[in-house]
Amino acid sequence: VIAEAGADGVYLADDWGTQTSLQICPAAWREHFKPAYADMIDLAHERGLDVWFHTDGNIIEIVPDFVDIGLDVLGNLQATALDIEAMASLTRGRMAVFGGLDAARLARVTQAEVDSMVRSLLSTFAVFQGGYIFSPDNTIMPDTPVENVWELFRCVREYGRR
Repeated sequence: VIAEAGADGVYLADDWGTQTSLQICPAAWREHFKPAYADMIDLAHERGLDVWFHTDGNIIEIVPDFVDIGLDVLGNLQATALDIEAMASLTRGRMAVFGGLDAARLARVTQAEVDSMVRSLLSTFAVFQGGYIFSPDNTIMPDTPVENVWELFRCVREYGRR
């Protein structure tokens, strides 16, 4: 129905990660959940839809499974819960990802550190090869200095064009 209405994609969401690991063992996830997600993704793709999936936490153990079943976009990469460099390595050229900028840290750093954070993420995900959508890992908090938010936008705009 949504494909007929002109939608470009669907957004699925299940939080599988904790701050340190998956909520269930990877084997159980693969047995009980991976086939269902694969069916949903296949159905969406048959209708010409991209599939985005949200999950917080440390989900690194099942990232290859998401790649395997053809997920198009995975996010919000939670900077404090998983190895961002490992995530980039597992997904580069295989699946798009978004997130990775530590929103809580953004509230406590200098503008120079914002610049460094942006450069690091853009470099880690080799953005010029495609597959990375820049975004914070969570909502930007109200206590974040507005100057840091403007610096974030400035840096993404400037470095994202190079």
